[in-house]
Amino acid sequence: MNFDYYFEKGRIAFGSSAVASSHPLAVGSALKILAKGGNAVDAALSAAVTLVVVEPTMNGIGGDLFAMVWNQNQLFGLNSSGRSPQKWNLDRFSGLKTMPLRGWESVTVPGQPKGWSSLYKLYGTLPFEDIMSDGVKAARNGFHVTPRTGKLWKEVPEDLKKVADFLPAFWPGGCAPSVGTKFSFPDQAITLERLAQSNCEDFYSGELSKAILKHAAAGGSALEKSDLESHTADWENPLSVEYGALTVHELPPNSQGLSTLMALSFFKEARRKFGVTINSKDYLHLQIECMKLAFAEAQSFISDPSTSPRKAQDYLDQEYASKMVNRLNVSKARHFESQPPSSGGTVLVTVGDDKGNMVTLIQSNWWGFGSGIVIPKTGISLHNRGSSFVLDPKHPNCVGPRKRPFHTLIPGFVTKGGKPFAAFGLMGGTMQAQGHFQLVCRIEDGNENPQQAIDCHRWRFISGLDLKIEKGTSEDVIENLRKRGNKVTIEGPKEFGGAQMVCAMEDGGYVAASDWRKDGFAGALV
Repeated sequence: MNFDYYFEKGRIAFGSSAVASSHPLAVGSALKILAKGGNAVDAALSAAVTLVVVEPTMNGIGGDLFAMVWNQNQLFGLNSSGRSPQKWNLDRFSGLKTMPLRGWESVTVPGQPKGWSSLYKLYGTLPFEDIMSDGVKAARNGFHVTPRTGKLWKEVPEDLKKVADFLPAFWPGGCAPSVGTKFSFPDQAITLERLAQSNCEDFYSGELSKAILKHAAAGGSALEKSDLESHTADWENPLSVEYGALTVHELPPNSQGLSTLMALSFFKEARRKFGVTINSKDYLHLQIECMKLAFAEAQSFISDPSTSPRKAQDYLDQEYASKMVNRLNVSKARHFESQPPSSGGTVLVTVGDDKGNMVTLIQSNWWGFGSGIVIPKTGISLHNRGSSFVLDPKHPNCVGPRKRPFHTLIPGFVTKGGKPFAAFGLMGGTMQAQGHFQLVCRIEDGNENPQQAIDCHRWRFISGLDLKIEKGTSEDVIENLRKRGNKVTIEGPKEFGGAQMVCAMEDGGYVAASDWRKDGFAGALV
């Protein structure tokens, strides 16, 4: 990696163990766990629990979770996204054009607590109470609201304010807490203690589950006891593609990670076919076109794998990539039918420990505070992942009983020569897949180090020929894209997500990098 770069914006750190995340308190809690002798999973869980308290605009106890863990020279993937209630079917949503965005009809079973417990059961070493202690403390005693979190807290959309549970829980007194003020949620502290004591089982079959089901019944939800009790977090083999010297790993559907791998596969083939180098004007054009094409394909089939028309691996072979690349025009932007959902609300933590273990963990409540549903006297805010189903009966992602919906959450991992290289991710709805793609290309093609790759300006495909470019991008680059037919708008950093990354160094230890677009930082231990 090349470190001959002035780190004007980023927060880079080197050490024998390292952490990067979107909130300083989460990074601090993870470093404390590492200092106590905990491993990378212990540290990631500590950060994850703290994040549900201190960054409620992005995640909550009732969210979903995905993770990848490098342990004992192997990479393991975890999918703990929730399934729809057994009584959900297409008739239930008849008369609607799209799935509801807020309220109980957007709530699938929350998978996050089961994800925490699954990671802990297999890899945890310290007492679960110790791992959760910082989150409990922040909820009970309060924490000071950071700048970007405070801005998002204040700017919640009007439809969320109309959900009866939301305002009393997160806008006490009728307004959002200001930046720098202290916010506490004692009910959340009690819930986290219950989860620690029961290894999260209380959420699915104890007093917490009873509270969830009672509130669900009062709200007309189809959620039942059997829906909670039957939830499983599933260990999966990640999918991968080679890009240069790197092997990029993503989780299979229902995660959108396959979109990143398809884009890399298409781009590798497109560069070969058209003879495109990194310094040419065609490089960025083809990069964007490959991402658009990957989204168009992925939107047609990514769903619960039980309903997918083909195996995910079929979309990654060279023959398929060559067929897709034939649809590209090397000098002109094309309109591929796709419209990725634009919003998101996600947190990410990446960790490497001094024993060589690495973790990338991502969790979310989806659209900001999610569904707006908050279970009384628990501090459990529920996600709205059910809104990602579609109502087309011919589509694999059509709503149905006990199905996982299309999911934006994607933890990323990279190996190099069979060894762990990077645990990473980039938050922000469908910016996630595009961000993974851009980061990998910058590191491999541009020989950029993690912080340099994160700091650089980004692009974001919206739909059709609409493209957003981050403010500060060269005018020559923007003009080149417009000449090719793109409808370009210039946007501030809010539109381009936030990345975190921990990379293994060749001589041992790690370099951690954190995005200036978020409130977090990178930290390390000697």
